[in-house]
Amino acid sequence: MKIEQLFEEYKGLRKEQLIEKGREAYAAFGEKMDRAGYGKKEVVAFATMLVRLAAGADRFGTKEELDLFEAATGVDTDEYEFASMTKNAHDESFISAIDEIVDSLEKDAKEAALRFAAVFFAADNHLGEKEIALFKRLEA
Repeated sequence: MKIEQLFEEYKGLRKEQLIEKGREAYAAFGEKMDRAGYGKKEVVAFATMLVRLAAGADRFGTKEELDLFEAATGVDTDEYEFASMTKNAHDESFISAIDEIVDSLEKDAKEAALRFAAVFFAADNHLGEKEIALFKRLEA
């Protein structure tokens, strides 16, 4: 699935609809990771990394993205922690770690992870060049 297709599917959705899409993608990702032998902590850690990357693509995480993350995952995160998470999302070593994890995933788990990340790209109804570039790395 391409970033542009996912963005078109998700943009303009109301907050409640984005939360539902986020929950669905998070559940699907967790199920696929569970079948591959990963535990809940690993699913939460990777989902957090994806959100950090997606929300930080424009250099900062918004309150709306934080609310969306908490509602979709059930993981409580304060605003300061979320801002810190997203602040350095362009760090090359962090992006390389994401690339390695994504490369290790089966196709269906990778698609669920990308759908989850796409919810956060769509949260502000804007898809910037940096977001597209980051997402393309995840698609590869």
